[in-house]
Amino acid sequence: MANIQMTDWLPFVQAEVHGCPRPMCFDAIRQAVIRFCAETMIWRYECPTISTIVGVNTYQLEIPSYSQCVSVRSLNYNNRKPPLEERTVEQLYKTDPTWTSETGAARYYAFRSPNVIVLDRVPDEIVQMVAVVALKPRQTQLEVDELLFEDYRDAITSGALSRLMLMPGKAWYDAANGARHEAVFQDARDKALSRANHGYGTRQAARAKPQYL
Repeated sequence: MANIQMTDWLPFVQAEVHGCPRPMCFDAIRQAVIRFCAETMIWRYECPTISTIVGVNTYQLEIPSYSQCVSVRSLNYNNRKPPLEERTVEQLYKTDPTWTSETGAARYYAFRSPNVIVLDRVPDEIVQMVAVVALKPRQTQLEVDELLFEDYRDAITSGALSRLMLMPGKAWYDAANGARHEAVFQDARDKALSRANHGYGTRQAARAKPQYL
């Protein structure tokens, strides 16, 4: 799918918050998109294949420049099934205090923000790894994956309207409708999260089209 401009949401938002400046409406839309992606993990991306380096257990994931990594959803290691399981660094130290110096085939990985993974073993051979990650747009981004507009236009509109209508002291303040829109957003978020957990929304590296400001 292609990318679309976040301004495509403006007509739907501005129609309900008369008098709200266009830049404020746009920022509310962008924050709603970012929040929706972060909370649903619906925007998924298959990273380019990584070849391990003997003696190195820390790797940076290659993601589109206009995005940030929310989480690693799966990590295929040497075409092994099932994929590696995720652990926190604290969990790795608790189960194996010497894990950073142990060599061999990885069993677990830890995700370190913003887009770094650490294997629980130092590779002693070259193998291939493929990660699927959940992404969200950067704060400076003007475009998003078309999927978000085509499938979740109304949900993100409600997220933006909730943010705007619950601003005390503004001419467009409307607590009742703001709460209603927040409920709509949360309902759509929960359904999208369930959908994402079944694999919907994954984009392969070859199909990503970076958009630069």
